[in-house]
Amino acid sequence: MDAASPARRSALAGRSYSGAVSAAWLSAAWLLATVHLAAIAFLVVGGVLALRRPILVGAHVVVVAAVATIFLTGRDCPLTVMQKACLRRSGRIPYAAGFVEHYLVRPIAGHAGGGAGTAVIIACWVVPTVTSYSVLARRWWRRAGPTSALTRRGKPTAQYVPLLRHPGVRWARHRPAA
Repeated sequence: MDAASPARRSALAGRSYSGAVSAAWLSAAWLLATVHLAAIAFLVVGGVLALRRPILVGAHVVVVAAVATIFLTGRDCPLTVMQKACLRRSGRIPYAAGFVEHYLVRPIAGHAGGGAGTAVIIACWVVPTVTSYSVLARRWWRRAGPTSALTRRGKPTAQYVPLLRHPGVRWARHRPAA
Protein backbone atom coordinates (compact mmCIF):
# COMPACT_ATOMS: atom_id res chain seq x y z
CA MET A 1 0.00 0.00 0.00
CA ASP A 2 1.34 3.44 -0.81
CA ALA A 3 0.89 6.47 1.41
CA ALA A 4 -1.77 7.99 -0.86
CA SER A 5 -4.10 4.96 -0.97
CA PRO A 6 -7.56 5.29 0.65
CA ALA A 7 -6.95 2.27 2.91
CA ARG A 8 -3.75 3.81 4.27
CA ARG A 9 -5.44 7.19 4.78
CA SER A 10 -8.31 5.63 6.72
CA ALA A 11 -5.84 3.66 8.85
CA LEU A 12 -4.02 6.88 9.68
CA ALA A 13 -7.28 8.76 10.26
CA GLY A 14 -8.20 6.38 13.10
CA ARG A 15 -5.10 7.33 15.09
CA SER A 16 -5.10 10.31 17.40
CA TYR A 17 -1.98 11.91 15.93
CA SER A 18 -3.11 11.82 12.27
CA GLY A 19 -4.32 15.42 12.35
CA ALA A 20 -0.96 16.61 13.63
CA VAL A 21 0.89 14.50 11.07
CA SER A 22 -1.32 15.85 8.28
CA ALA A 23 -0.70 19.41 9.46
CA ALA A 24 3.04 18.77 9.60
CA TRP A 25 3.08 17.50 6.01
CA LEU A 26 0.99 20.46 4.89
CA SER A 27 3.38 22.84 6.68
CA ALA A 28 6.29 21.14 4.94
CA ALA A 29 4.54 21.60 1.58
CA TRP A 30 4.06 25.32 2.24
CA LEU A 31 7.65 25.66 3.41
CA LEU A 32 8.84 24.05 0.17
CA ALA A 33 6.60 26.39 -1.82
CA THR A 34 8.14 29.37 -0.01
CA VAL A 35 11.68 28.11 -0.67
CA HIS A 36 10.75 27.49 -4.30
CA LEU A 37 9.36 31.01 -4.70
CA ALA A 38 12.48 32.47 -3.05
CA ALA A 39 14.69 30.49 -5.46
CA ILE A 40 12.71 31.84 -8.42
CA ALA A 41 12.99 35.39 -7.06
CA PHE A 42 16.76 34.95 -6.65
CA LEU A 43 16.92 33.53 -10.18
CA VAL A 44 15.25 36.66 -11.57
CA VAL A 45 16.98 39.36 -9.49
CA GLY A 46 20.22 37.56 -8.59
CA GLY A 47 22.08 38.91 -11.60
CA VAL A 48 21.08 42.46 -10.73
CA LEU A 49 22.06 41.87 -7.09
CA ALA A 50 25.42 40.57 -8.29
CA LEU A 51 26.12 43.97 -9.85
CA ARG A 52 26.08 45.41 -6.35
CA ARG A 53 27.52 42.40 -4.51
CA PRO A 54 29.81 40.39 -6.81
CA ILE A 55 30.11 37.67 -4.16
CA LEU A 56 26.59 36.55 -5.18
CA VAL A 57 27.72 35.62 -8.70
CA GLY A 58 28.74 32.10 -7.67
CA ALA A 59 25.42 31.32 -6.00
CA HIS A 60 23.48 32.83 -8.89
CA VAL A 61 25.43 30.83 -11.47
CA VAL A 62 24.60 27.63 -9.57
CA VAL A 63 20.88 28.48 -9.53
CA VAL A 64 20.93 29.46 -13.23
CA ALA A 65 22.72 26.22 -14.17
CA ALA A 66 20.22 24.12 -12.18
CA VAL A 67 17.18 25.82 -13.71
CA ALA A 68 18.65 25.69 -17.22
CA THR A 69 19.31 21.97 -16.77
CA ILE A 70 15.72 21.41 -15.61
CA PHE A 71 14.34 23.33 -18.61
CA LEU A 72 16.64 21.67 -21.14
CA THR A 73 15.99 18.13 -19.90
CA GLY A 74 12.24 18.69 -19.54
CA ARG A 75 12.14 17.21 -16.04
CA ASP A 76 10.15 18.48 -13.10
CA CYS A 77 11.94 20.60 -10.53
CA PRO A 78 12.92 18.54 -7.47
CA LEU A 79 11.28 21.14 -5.21
CA THR A 80 8.00 20.67 -7.10
CA VAL A 81 8.23 16.90 -6.76
CA MET A 82 8.87 17.18 -3.01
CA GLN A 83 6.04 19.68 -2.53
CA LYS A 84 3.57 17.43 -4.37
CA ALA A 85 4.67 14.47 -2.25
CA CYS A 86 4.09 16.48 0.93
CA LEU A 87 0.65 17.53 -0.31
CA ARG A 88 -0.23 13.89 -1.00
CA ARG A 89 0.94 12.80 2.46
CA SER A 90 -1.13 15.56 4.06
CA GLY A 91 -4.23 14.18 2.34
CA ARG A 92 -4.51 16.98 -0.22
CA ILE A 93 -4.68 16.53 -3.96
CA PRO A 94 -1.57 18.08 -5.55
CA TYR A 95 -1.85 20.43 -8.51
CA ALA A 96 -1.43 18.87 -11.95
CA ALA A 97 0.87 21.44 -13.57
CA GLY A 98 4.32 22.58 -12.54
CA PHE A 99 5.02 25.10 -9.79
CA VAL A 100 5.60 28.06 -12.12
CA GLU A 101 2.46 27.41 -14.10
CA HIS A 102 0.33 26.80 -11.00
CA TYR A 103 1.51 29.72 -8.85
CA LEU A 104 2.72 32.28 -11.41
CA VAL A 105 1.36 31.77 -14.94
CA ARG A 106 -2.27 30.88 -14.18
CA PRO A 107 -2.88 33.62 -11.60
CA ILE A 108 -1.38 36.24 -13.96
CA ALA A 109 -2.42 35.05 -17.43
CA GLY A 110 -5.40 32.86 -16.55
CA HIS A 111 -6.05 29.36 -17.86
CA ALA A 112 -5.40 30.46 -21.44
CA GLY A 113 -1.83 31.58 -20.61
CA GLY A 114 -0.12 28.29 -21.41
CA GLY A 115 3.06 28.54 -23.47
CA ALA A 116 2.92 32.32 -23.94
CA GLY A 117 2.74 32.90 -20.18
CA THR A 118 5.67 30.58 -19.59
CA ALA A 119 7.66 32.37 -22.32
CA VAL A 120 7.02 35.71 -20.60
CA ILE A 121 8.15 34.27 -17.25
CA ILE A 122 11.34 32.89 -18.85
CA ALA A 123 12.00 36.24 -20.56
CA CYS A 124 11.65 37.95 -17.17
CA TRP A 125 14.46 35.66 -15.99
CA VAL A 126 16.75 35.71 -19.05
CA VAL A 127 16.73 39.43 -19.90
CA PRO A 128 17.92 40.74 -16.50
CA THR A 129 20.42 37.90 -16.15
CA VAL A 130 22.02 38.43 -19.56
CA THR A 131 22.06 42.20 -19.08
CA SER A 132 23.62 41.94 -15.62
CA TYR A 133 26.28 39.49 -16.67
CA SER A 134 27.10 41.66 -19.70
CA VAL A 135 27.71 44.62 -17.39
CA LEU A 136 29.78 42.42 -15.05
CA ALA A 137 31.84 41.11 -17.98
CA ARG A 138 32.44 44.64 -19.20
CA ARG A 139 33.58 45.72 -15.72
CA TRP A 140 35.89 42.73 -15.50
CA TRP A 141 37.30 43.37 -18.97
CA ARG A 142 38.06 46.98 -18.11
CA ARG A 143 39.85 45.98 -14.91
CA ALA A 144 41.77 43.13 -16.50
CA GLY A 145 43.46 45.32 -19.13
CA PRO A 146 47.25 45.05 -19.53
CA THR A 147 48.15 48.00 -17.28
CA SER A 148 44.91 48.60 -15.43
CA ALA A 149 46.34 47.61 -12.04
CA LEU A 150 49.08 50.23 -12.30
CA THR A 151 47.63 52.95 -14.48
CA ARG A 152 44.53 54.96 -14.99
CA ARG A 153 43.50 55.50 -18.62
CA GLY A 154 46.93 54.45 -19.81
CA LYS A 155 48.90 56.97 -17.73
CA PRO A 156 50.93 56.07 -14.65
CA THR A 157 49.36 57.22 -11.41
CA ALA A 158 51.32 59.42 -9.03
CA GLN A 159 52.12 56.62 -6.63
CA TYR A 160 53.84 54.48 -9.28
CA VAL A 161 57.26 55.41 -10.71
CA PRO A 162 59.49 53.57 -13.16
CA LEU A 163 62.29 51.51 -11.70
CA LEU A 164 65.66 51.86 -13.32
CA ARG A 165 67.53 49.36 -11.16
CA HIS A 166 65.31 46.40 -12.07
CA PRO A 167 64.78 46.28 -15.83
CA GLY A 168 62.40 43.28 -15.61
CA VAL A 169 59.88 45.26 -13.58
CA ARG A 170 58.17 48.12 -15.40
CA TRP A 171 56.45 49.78 -12.46
CA ALA A 172 56.73 49.57 -8.71
CA ARG A 173 55.06 51.30 -5.82
CA HIS A 174 56.92 54.48 -4.88
CA ARG A 175 58.39 54.41 -1.38
CA PRO A 176 59.17 57.87 -0.06
CA ALA A 177 62.66 58.34 1.36
CA ALA A 178 62.86 58.19 5.12
